[in-house]
Amino acid sequence: MKRLMILVLSAALALPACSRPEDALVTSLPLQRRDFEHLIITSGEIVPVVQETLTVPRRVSGSLEMLLPQGQLVKKGTVVARVSTRAAQERFAGFTDRFDSEQANLQKQRAEMPLQRLAAQAGVREKEREAKRQQLAAEIVKDGPRQDQRVAAEVKLALPTLRQSAFPMQENEALFAKGYLSEQELLVARQEFARLETQRETAALELTQQGARYRRPEIQAAELNARAASLDARITRLQTEAEQGLQRTRTRNQGSRVESFQRRTGNMLERMRGGELKAPFDGVVLYPRIMGEVEPYVGMQVFGGLPVVQVARVDQLKVLTRVDEFEIAAVKPGLPVNLTSPGFPGKVYRGEVSRVDTLAKYKDEDKPVGIKYFDVEIALVSQSQELRANMTVETRIQAQTLKQVWTVPLETLLNRGGKTLLRIERDGQVQERAVEVLARSEDFAAIKGDLNGDDRVVIGEGAQL
Repeated sequence: MKRLMILVLSAALALPACSRPEDALVTSLPLQRRDFEHLIITSGEIVPVVQETLTVPRRVSGSLEMLLPQGQLVKKGTVVARVSTRAAQERFAGFTDRFDSEQANLQKQRAEMPLQRLAAQAGVREKEREAKRQQLAAEIVKDGPRQDQRVAAEVKLALPTLRQSAFPMQENEALFAKGYLSEQELLVARQEFARLETQRETAALELTQQGARYRRPEIQAAELNARAASLDARITRLQTEAEQGLQRTRTRNQGSRVESFQRRTGNMLERMRGGELKAPFDGVVLYPRIMGEVEPYVGMQVFGGLPVVQVARVDQLKVLTRVDEFEIAAVKPGLPVNLTSPGFPGKVYRGEVSRVDTLAKYKDEDKPVGIKYFDVEIALVSQSQELRANMTVETRIQAQTLKQVWTVPLETLLNRGGKTLLRIERDGQVQERAVEVLARSEDFAAIKGDLNGDDRVVIGEGAQL
């Protein structure tokens, strides 16, 4: 804008007086060819290319008891922040006693399991042996007497039968009737005959008792005893299996409790060890804005997942800047950029546009009004030891450069009917010429059209038709 005002004042002083009163307000500048450079000037900030935010580990909470100062150089593995773990240490001290008790119970159960299993198996085997004995007894009862016993019973029946059939009872009765036998002798004969009859009937009964039909109740009782013994053995076996399964379940549950205690112990140890945040690589300490408002400080209450410190590489830097929505169309990746820093006056650093964001944002997202901006990332062509993270720099993005083109102030261009017009003074006459705008900057535009070096560009009120 200053260049434009100087040009206007120079033209006003050099312009000869017009002969016509109506042309007194016409002011013109000589039309010139020159190199046109479209610069987009913004303010940017140097940030690290590689940085890592260290957060409080999960399940860790407490107060921040140590924090290295911002800007301090650190080596990989250096503790940059520490969270107090006194509360976790106190809980851990009381927790270990319970863990030892649970582990002792588990060892006791595991030691008792083999003895309990052997005792239960011995009881099952005893019941199974009793069931086998009852089964054998039932089979013996079912089979009945042995062959020799049956033969002995038949012989025992045959002997009194033969003796009774051969006994001369009728002859004795006849002799008694004739008076050859006394009554006493007849009575003795009758008693002998009755004894033989009793022996025969007893032997017949014993032989009948040896039959399966007579012995059915005894057989059924023996079978019931065998079945009861078998069921008792099976019940004992099932009870033993259930008790062993229950014991295994209890042992597994106890093992799960011990594993749970081990995990909790590991978590507590992790909490106590996780209180230290270490640098993942060589770099510089930076403080993030927690929740966008405050920086971390010693004594601050923190919790798992909260970012408390950043470590950034100092040998890899880039520049972040913003370009408004009116000029963003001219910014493309690969455009050269000149960078200057107020800390190093007179020095120019080189860079190029590496990324242009596609989403427009307000300058202050909390107050969504006004012009929107696009984030632009600039890569440094060569890393300088002078530049530091978080420094402010002025960026000059060379959006477009044209060699030897007609260059006029933006105020001299008119838009009418979809055309761009330029008022020029040629041979003392003011004329309108249609031109094509090749490029524009904040104050000037590069154009082409039916123009020559003798033309003068009309500015001021005379440029408005």
